[in-house]
Amino acid sequence: MPIPIAIVKPAIETYAEALWWGLITITTVGYGDIAPVTVLGRLMATVFLMVGIRMIGIL
Repeated sequence: MPIPIAIVKPAIETYAEALWWGLITITTVGYGDIAPVTVLGRLMATVFLMVGIRMIGIL
């Protein structure tokens, strides 16, 4: 099954990359020059992003 985002962003080749792209987009962090590329790095970054969003929401 093709990944819809791959049509406009051909660099995204897997569902994991599409999920990562979506998470970064939703959290409005953006996708900068320094970004985790391993699965473990992305999982850790995901936790940090969600914690940060919750902390701002609490305030």
